Amino acid sequence: MIGGEFLPDLEENEVEIVRINLESVTNDQISIRAKWVNKLNYYSVVDEYLDDDMEFIPAISKSKLPLTYGEMIYLIEETAFVGHAYDFAGLIRSTWLANYDVHGIAPPDQDRDFITIESDFYPLLNDYYQAVFDEYVREFEENKI
Repeated sequence: MIGGEFLPDLEENEVEIVRINLESVTNDQISIRAKWVNKLNYYSVVDEYLDDDMEFIPAISKSKLPLTYGEMIYLIEETAFVGHAYDFAGLIRSTWLANYDVHGIAPPDQDRDFITIESDFYPLLNDYYQAVFDEYVREFEENKI
């Protein structure tokens, strides 16, 4: 079992605030981090691949105060994944779309446990995205040919 050991090390004054776990063959991980510098929180999103052709551009780059739940959801939903086929869809939806459209892994209704979200700072995020997943499946079923 692997997953997370290839993430970049945390820098000084940096903390992981959200971890997105993907139940892929290699148990891929996405880490959302905050770094405290000059009285501001600076946000970054990293994964284990450190690929020059793909880059995360956080939707919120800095703030004076910690992000609210709404702001964190906005960051997750609007962060661009430059170089990824579904960069328009944010961190979570892009994975659901890629699993079905690109990889043909499973119809969306069978993909429920592929993504889990862990956070000591935002403990309700996983529950929120389970509800978003239910809506995603409903929309998919309504639009099926």
